[in-house]
Amino acid sequence: FFCGHNRAFHLDDRPSGTMHIFLLVFSFMFWVIRPSKSLMLAYAPILRELERSVDRYAALRSREEVAAYLRTLATQRRDEAVFVLGNRLFAFRKFLGASKNRRHAGHVLSTLQTKTVANVAYAFVKDSTGNATDAAFPFAAISKKRGYGAAGILVPNPFFADPSGNLSWWERRKEVRRATTATGQARAQTPYGDRRVFWRGNLGHHEDDCERDEGNFARFDAIALTLEHAGEFDVKCNKCVPNNRSCHGPYDAAMRHLVDVNFAPCYDQKWYDPFRDYPTYRALLNLPGTTAGGYSRNLNVLWLLGRVVFFWEAPFVEFYWPALVPGLTHLVVNRTTALRAYRSLDDVSSEGGGTVEATLVRGARLVAEHLVCGECLRRFFVDFFLALRRRFRLGLILDTTRSNDDDGNVERLAAIFDSAGVDCARDFLEIVAAPSASHKKSGGARLVETPVVAFSADEKPNCLGVFRSISLT
Repeated sequence: FFCGHNRAFHLDDRPSGTMHIFLLVFSFMFWVIRPSKSLMLAYAPILRELERSVDRYAALRSREEVAAYLRTLATQRRDEAVFVLGNRLFAFRKFLGASKNRRHAGHVLSTLQTKTVANVAYAFVKDSTGNATDAAFPFAAISKKRGYGAAGILVPNPFFADPSGNLSWWERRKEVRRATTATGQARAQTPYGDRRVFWRGNLGHHEDDCERDEGNFARFDAIALTLEHAGEFDVKCNKCVPNNRSCHGPYDAAMRHLVDVNFAPCYDQKWYDPFRDYPTYRALLNLPGTTAGGYSRNLNVLWLLGRVVFFWEAPFVEFYWPALVPGLTHLVVNRTTALRAYRSLDDVSSEGGGTVEATLVRGARLVAEHLVCGECLRRFFVDFFLALRRRFRLGLILDTTRSNDDDGNVERLAAIFDSAGVDCARDFLEIVAAPSASHKKSGGARLVETPVVAFSADEKPNCLGVFRSISLT
């Protein structure tokens, strides 16, 4: 029942309130990590947010309602639809054409390679802000720019792996292994050569879109710290194209100086390797993304590096953030508080003794070990699938109770796709990992779309034949 399960647990009968509370309490007790008496990191808050975000959508209770949900996936949400059937992964043609879709599919396929999960179908929205064309329909989001209250159900962002989304590759990287094993803890004790807070990235602008420019304003705000406090902050851009005006309040004197006089003190064209160069600094800063002001993939790596992690104050959130504890796993800063936060690193910590810096380094390591490791992400995907099945009772159509399909669900599913005008033989495809010499970094495989079944010359391709070839038990 707890989040470390390795087999399917059908929740279509929906557990009672008492059972639901038991599951949360049990998972909390099982997954709490206690490096000291007071520092703890729990998986239960992630489960609670998952359940809350799923439960914001109306429950489906009948086959007719589930059929309507699946029909919407096969029509209006076809470009976003993901199906897990018989522990295999399916989507419509060209789903893999978008890089974030491909990485997400790789995450799911990596999960199916080590876990057995029940049948599920959902929409995946790749937008970095969590915006969807129809927020009333349930969808998976990689980030929510405006916080947990926004629509959508958070899942891991697609950059925890190589370009094909292979979570095994993420685990195999020597740097990840070093960060998530007992021997890797020694990195936290390695002296750093630079005591400053470090960040490198792009600073751009969206001339006529103030809302999308929020991330760039935040980046510019942070970069200005380098001009004011060069001894504590090394926050610079390697591509610097700031807006000449601000949609988010007037530029202060430091920002104005950089725009009007000289940007050189905050420009650095050198390339920094995250695993080699970032750990030479005392602390690492995470800033909002430049494209739309949402999450930044940079954070995925920062947890692994044995250094203090600073978050720039912003409303966006990701799936695992409910388990984070400011002051234990990271520090949240802005232009006004950043210097004070930096100076506090030498203070005595109230959490288990030692310095604030030591506490934060331990907390970041726990995030790497227990929240964003490859197995951690697989564990979450299983819980995500179970939550969807519980709320939307997808098994009413996606499951068959007998091998000969006495309950008629294969016919029902085929009829839904037929009514949606889907050419199942051509457009409903299985996603598999194919050997590829050009993808050695991802374990020698790439993701491809392949027909589900090969019809003979005298057979007419049809949806019923496609779904009969998939085991829905």
